[in-house]
Amino acid sequence: MKMCIDSDEMTIYLTRIYLQEKLDFDLEEYFKKLFLKLKNFYDINVSGYYLIDVFENKNYGYIIKINKEHFDYLEYLDNQVDMRINVHEDTDILFEMKDIEIAQFQKILDFYFYHNKLYGKLKKEINTITLSQLLEMCDSVYCDENNMIENYGKKLKID
Repeated sequence: MKMCIDSDEMTIYLTRIYLQEKLDFDLEEYFKKLFLKLKNFYDINVSGYYLIDVFENKNYGYIIKINKEHFDYLEYLDNQVDMRINVHEDTDILFEMKDIEIAQFQKILDFYFYHNKLYGKLKKEINTITLSQLLEMCDSVYCDENNMIENYGKKLKID
């Protein structure tokens, strides 16, 4: 699990290792438990209204984007949470390749060149060690940006 926190936005990266099954259980209950863990372990006070987007990819796992909404006319009590959850199934996740040797990944990734940057898209399911290497060396790209890269970027053939 990798977590990035930026004021009112949190991004949580859950690879297949953490979730062996699809998120078909009660998502609201799952996020309530997650918010409680964030409060207890990371001392992050979670209260208010949150927009939650869950991006699912069969080869990668899940990327969860949590945005806190601020409303002037609503007041939430301490620890009171309300949320809207959107699940995006079969989301393509690309990796922005930064100064790494791509030869080791050419069998598992399709490469795209877009705006002077190199991106890789998983072709197949990979083992956890290789996925961990990608996560460590690359930034994940998903949602609207990956559609732009796939549609307007140049697909590279690397032999």
